[in-house]
Amino acid sequence: MGPQKHQVFSDVSDNNFSKYPTLFTRLKGLSTTARSVVISSSAALANVIGSAATDKKLVANDVAAKDAALAELKTGNPDLVVVQFSSAAAAGMADGYLASSPSYKAAVLNIDGYVASILDAMGKRANAPNEDWMVVITSAKGNNIPYNPSGKPWSAFDDARHNNFLIMANPRFAFNSKAKPSVFPYYGTTNSYRIGNIAAASQRIAMAKNVDKYNFGSSGNFSVQCKVKIPSGSYGYPSFLGKRQAFTASTGNHGWLFFLEGADWQANFNGASGTGVMLRQEELKYLIINGIH
Repeated sequence: MGPQKHQVFSDVSDNNFSKYPTLFTRLKGLSTTARSVVISSSAALANVIGSAATDKKLVANDVAAKDAALAELKTGNPDLVVVQFSSAAAAGMADGYLASSPSYKAAVLNIDGYVASILDAMGKRANAPNEDWMVVITSAKGNNIPYNPSGKPWSAFDDARHNNFLIMANPRFAFNSKAKPSVFPYYGTTNSYRIGNIAAASQRIAMAKNVDKYNFGSSGNFSVQCKVKIPSGSYGYPSFLGKRQAFTASTGNHGWLFFLEGADWQANFNGASGTGVMLRQEELKYLIINGIH
């Protein structure tokens, strides 16, 4: 859920939580007996975002947040515990969100120790063998280094301000790591989509594992969804989605593809006999709106 819905752009007091409720509100709606706890040094998190929590603990610093979480797990009976640590954000804002920043590195290592203590306390609860906790550890943002792409469109993969992480853990979960891709999305303005400034030898494509996927046949209705960001500019026929061996309309090279031409995107459909049809985006929109197949 993005800010266009919850309406929090800077000040969390300006929100639309009545229409798009927080996790605490939704939990209360599912169970009137469920107990939720929010622990934070941020009044905005504890009292605004966590206003529907059963218990709100506004603490002075990360050490107090850790101690409050340990006490809650030792003596309480919570169904949801949200603990915020803020020292890493403060250190990163002052000295940079980098491992080379001594204060930031120290804050991250301290928080890692706090998390270890909380996990240890969770395992020592009296009813621990019968409980089924899911642990979620996440950062709220990446670094604060301004991103000014040169010679290529903006990309979330390159903009380190989006370099956050999410860990979800449970004893029943199999390990699965999804790291930042080493091959970034394509960009370019010619038939050869490129990565960085590397020439066509390093082109990359993603192919369906099942070669029969997207074989539409000669009858029936089909839907394919593809989300593509196309920067402004003029393009020279690069294909960005298709099921076709080549672009040429020759016998045996039947199939379909979507490609760019100039400032437009188009679709090209080619039959087994080598004949086909090509439609610009305006024509395709007309077909979709009017339900013509």
